[in-house]
Amino acid sequence: MYKKIFIGILTISMLVVGGIGLLRLNNNSSAPFSVRPTPLVNTIGVVSYVPPNGSIDVSVHEIITATVSEPLTRIDIDVTNQQDTEVSISVEGNTVFIAPKTQWSYGTSYQFELVDTVTNTPLGSYRFTTVGEVQQEISGKLTKGELLQQNPAQYLAEQTPFGEPTFSVVSDYDTEQNSFIFLVETAFGVPRSTGISNFRTWVVSQGLTSQQLDGLSVEYFEAER
Repeated sequence: MYKKIFIGILTISMLVVGGIGLLRLNNNSSAPFSVRPTPLVNTIGVVSYVPPNGSIDVSVHEIITATVSEPLTRIDIDVTNQQDTEVSISVEGNTVFIAPKTQWSYGTSYQFELVDTVTNTPLGSYRFTTVGEVQQEISGKLTKGELLQQNPAQYLAEQTPFGEPTFSVVSDYDTEQNSFIFLVETAFGVPRSTGISNFRTWVVSQGLTSQQLDGLSVEYFEAER
Protein backbone atom coordinates (compact mmCIF):
# COMPACT_ATOMS: atom_id res chain seq x y z
CA MET A 1 0.00 0.00 0.00
CA TYR A 2 1.39 3.43 -0.97
CA LYS A 3 0.98 6.51 1.16
CA LYS A 4 1.98 9.89 -0.25
CA ILE A 5 3.07 12.91 1.75
CA PHE A 6 3.60 16.26 -0.04
CA ILE A 7 6.42 18.49 1.31
CA GLY A 8 7.13 21.51 -0.84
CA ILE A 9 8.45 20.32 -4.21
CA LEU A 10 9.09 16.82 -2.92
CA THR A 11 6.70 13.93 -2.65
CA ILE A 12 7.65 11.26 -0.16
CA SER A 13 6.08 7.96 -1.18
CA MET A 14 6.01 5.27 1.45
CA LEU A 15 5.38 1.68 0.45
CA VAL A 16 4.25 -0.24 3.48
CA VAL A 17 5.23 -3.90 3.24
CA GLY A 18 4.72 -6.14 6.21
CA GLY A 19 4.76 -3.20 8.60
CA ILE A 20 8.06 -1.87 7.15
CA GLY A 21 8.01 1.48 5.40
CA LEU A 22 10.13 1.88 2.24
CA LEU A 23 10.73 5.52 1.19
CA ARG A 24 10.86 6.86 -2.36
CA LEU A 25 11.45 10.54 -3.21
CA ASN A 26 9.67 12.11 -6.18
CA ASN A 27 10.65 15.53 -7.47
CA ASN A 28 7.50 17.59 -8.17
CA SER A 29 9.46 20.36 -9.82
CA SER A 30 10.99 20.53 -13.26
CA ALA A 31 14.14 21.90 -11.65
CA PRO A 32 16.82 19.33 -10.93
CA PHE A 33 17.06 18.34 -7.30
CA SER A 34 20.40 18.92 -5.62
CA VAL A 35 21.86 18.99 -2.11
CA ARG A 36 24.20 21.81 -1.19
CA PRO A 37 27.34 20.61 0.57
CA THR A 38 28.09 21.98 4.03
CA PRO A 39 30.96 24.49 3.82
CA LEU A 40 34.20 23.23 5.30
CA VAL A 41 35.44 25.11 8.35
CA ASN A 42 39.15 25.82 8.74
CA THR A 43 40.09 23.95 11.89
CA ILE A 44 43.86 24.43 11.78
CA GLY A 45 45.33 24.52 15.25
CA VAL A 46 47.73 22.89 17.68
CA VAL A 47 46.84 19.27 18.38
CA SER A 48 49.52 18.43 20.95
CA TYR A 49 52.38 19.85 23.00
CA VAL A 50 55.49 18.28 24.50
CA PRO A 51 55.71 18.66 27.46
CA PRO A 52 51.89 18.69 27.82
CA ASN A 53 50.11 22.00 28.25
CA GLY A 54 50.15 23.12 31.89
CA SER A 55 53.25 21.10 32.81
CA ILE A 56 55.23 21.96 35.94
CA ASP A 57 58.82 21.21 36.96
CA VAL A 58 59.94 21.63 33.35
CA SER A 59 63.71 21.66 32.83
CA VAL A 60 65.21 25.10 32.23
CA HIS A 61 66.86 23.62 29.12
CA GLU A 62 63.66 22.06 27.71
CA ILE A 63 62.79 22.54 24.03
CA ILE A 64 59.03 22.92 23.66
CA THR A 65 57.40 21.28 20.64
CA ALA A 66 53.93 22.00 19.29
CA THR A 67 52.33 19.82 16.62
CA VAL A 68 49.89 21.63 14.32
CA SER A 69 47.07 19.95 12.39
CA GLU A 70 48.64 20.81 9.04
CA PRO A 71 52.04 21.99 7.72
CA LEU A 72 53.00 25.62 8.13
CA THR A 73 55.29 27.78 6.05
CA ARG A 74 55.72 30.53 8.60
CA ILE A 75 54.69 31.07 12.19
CA ASP A 76 54.86 33.92 14.65
CA ILE A 77 55.10 33.27 18.38
CA ASP A 78 53.97 35.95 20.81
CA VAL A 79 55.68 35.25 24.14
CA THR A 80 54.21 36.82 27.28
CA ASN A 81 55.27 36.86 30.93
CA GLN A 82 59.00 37.04 30.56
CA GLN A 83 61.50 39.82 31.06
CA ASP A 84 64.74 38.68 29.50
CA THR A 85 64.44 35.13 28.20
CA GLU A 86 65.08 35.14 24.45
CA VAL A 87 63.73 32.25 22.39
CA SER A 88 64.52 30.74 19.01
CA ILE A 89 61.71 29.44 16.80
CA SER A 90 61.98 26.84 14.06
CA VAL A 91 59.34 25.04 11.99
CA GLU A 92 59.65 21.64 10.33
CA GLY A 93 56.51 20.57 8.50
CA ASN A 94 53.73 20.76 11.06
CA THR A 95 56.02 20.83 14.12
CA VAL A 96 57.07 24.03 15.86
CA PHE A 97 60.15 24.05 18.11
CA ILE A 98 60.49 26.72 20.83
CA ALA A 99 63.86 26.80 22.59
CA PRO A 100 65.50 29.23 25.00
CA LYS A 101 68.66 30.81 23.57
CA THR A 102 70.33 30.24 26.94
CA GLN A 103 67.84 28.74 29.39
CA TRP A 104 64.43 29.40 30.92
CA SER A 105 64.35 31.09 34.32
CA TYR A 106 63.93 28.83 37.33
CA GLY A 107 60.57 28.70 39.10
CA THR A 108 58.88 30.79 36.42
CA SER A 109 55.57 30.41 34.58
CA TYR A 110 55.59 31.06 30.83
CA GLN A 111 52.70 31.47 28.45
CA PHE A 112 52.88 31.40 24.65
CA GLU A 113 50.32 32.46 22.09
CA LEU A 114 50.86 30.77 18.71
CA VAL A 115 49.62 32.64 15.63
CA ASP A 116 49.84 31.64 11.96
CA THR A 117 51.05 34.83 10.26
CA VAL A 118 49.89 33.71 6.81
CA THR A 119 46.22 33.74 7.80
CA ASN A 120 46.53 35.63 11.08
CA THR A 121 44.82 32.66 12.70
CA PRO A 122 45.32 31.86 16.41
CA LEU A 123 46.58 28.28 16.66
CA GLY A 124 46.57 27.82 20.42
CA SER A 125 48.08 28.88 23.71
CA TYR A 126 50.56 27.05 25.90
CA ARG A 127 51.64 27.41 29.50
CA PHE A 128 54.31 25.72 31.57
CA THR A 129 56.29 26.28 34.77
CA THR A 130 59.96 25.51 35.18
CA VAL A 131 61.57 23.67 38.09
CA GLY A 132 62.43 25.64 41.19
CA GLU A 133 60.51 27.44 43.85
CA VAL A 134 57.87 29.54 42.12
CA GLN A 135 58.46 33.12 43.16
CA GLN A 136 55.59 34.75 41.32
CA GLU A 137 52.32 34.20 39.54
CA ILE A 138 52.10 34.69 35.80
CA SER A 139 50.95 38.29 36.26
CA GLY A 140 54.09 39.46 38.03
CA LYS A 141 57.79 38.84 38.63
CA LEU A 142 60.25 39.66 41.39
CA THR A 143 62.94 42.18 40.62
CA LYS A 144 66.51 40.89 40.62
CA GLY A 145 67.15 42.66 43.91
CA GLU A 146 64.12 41.04 45.55
CA LEU A 147 65.08 37.61 44.21
CA LEU A 148 68.64 38.04 45.46
CA GLN A 149 67.38 38.70 48.96
CA GLN A 150 64.61 36.09 49.05
CA ASN A 151 66.23 33.24 47.12
CA PRO A 152 69.94 33.80 46.43
CA ALA A 153 70.40 30.26 45.07
CA GLN A 154 67.78 30.81 42.37
CA TYR A 155 69.20 34.24 41.62
CA LEU A 156 72.67 32.77 41.09
CA ALA A 157 71.28 29.85 39.06
CA GLU A 158 69.83 32.36 36.61
CA GLN A 159 73.34 33.73 36.05
CA THR A 160 74.55 30.33 34.90
CA PRO A 161 76.00 28.79 32.83
CA PHE A 162 79.12 30.91 33.24
CA GLY A 163 82.73 30.29 32.37
CA GLU A 164 86.11 31.99 32.49
CA PRO A 165 89.68 30.73 31.91
CA THR A 166 90.06 29.09 35.34
CA PHE A 167 86.62 27.59 35.96
CA SER A 168 83.11 27.06 34.59
CA VAL A 169 79.84 26.60 36.46
CA VAL A 170 76.42 25.20 35.60
CA SER A 171 73.38 24.74 37.80
CA ASP A 172 70.72 22.10 38.22
CA TYR A 173 67.64 21.69 40.39
CA ASP A 174 67.18 18.72 42.70
CA THR A 175 63.44 18.05 42.77
CA GLU A 176 63.81 15.63 45.69
CA GLN A 177 65.68 18.11 47.88
CA ASN A 178 63.91 21.15 46.38
CA SER A 179 67.21 22.97 46.09
CA PHE A 180 69.68 24.19 43.50
CA ILE A 181 73.03 22.51 42.93
CA PHE A 182 76.04 24.25 41.41
CA LEU A 183 78.64 22.17 39.55
CA VAL A 184 81.98 23.93 39.34
CA GLU A 185 84.70 22.59 37.05
CA THR A 186 88.27 23.77 37.41
CA ALA A 187 89.93 24.22 34.01
CA PHE A 188 92.56 21.69 32.97
CA GLY A 189 95.98 22.60 34.28
CA VAL A 190 94.59 25.10 36.80
CA PRO A 191 95.15 24.30 40.49
CA ARG A 192 91.93 23.21 42.19
CA SER A 193 92.34 25.85 44.88
CA THR A 194 92.63 28.58 42.24
CA GLY A 195 89.45 27.50 40.47
CA ILE A 196 87.51 27.37 43.75
CA SER A 197 88.81 30.75 44.88
CA ASN A 198 87.93 32.39 41.57
CA PHE A 199 84.47 30.84 41.63
CA ARG A 200 83.81 32.25 45.09
CA THR A 201 85.06 35.65 43.95
CA TRP A 202 82.67 35.54 41.00
CA VAL A 203 79.74 34.62 43.24
CA VAL A 204 80.39 37.61 45.49
CA SER A 205 80.67 39.83 42.40
CA GLN A 206 77.10 38.80 41.54
CA GLY A 207 75.87 40.38 44.76
CA LEU A 208 75.76 37.41 47.16
CA THR A 209 77.19 37.79 50.64
CA SER A 210 79.74 35.37 52.08
CA GLN A 211 76.99 33.93 54.29
CA GLN A 212 74.73 33.34 51.27
CA LEU A 213 77.66 31.77 49.41
CA ASP A 214 78.33 29.34 52.26
CA GLY A 215 74.66 28.32 52.16
CA LEU A 216 74.85 27.15 48.53
CA SER A 217 75.07 23.49 47.54
CA VAL A 218 78.28 23.34 45.45
CA GLU A 219 80.17 20.40 43.99
CA TYR A 220 83.72 20.90 42.71
CA PHE A 221 85.59 18.72 40.22
CA GLU A 222 88.54 19.01 37.89
CA ALA A 223 88.44 18.88 34.11
CA GLU A 224 89.87 15.77 32.49
CA ARG A 225 92.33 15.88 29.64
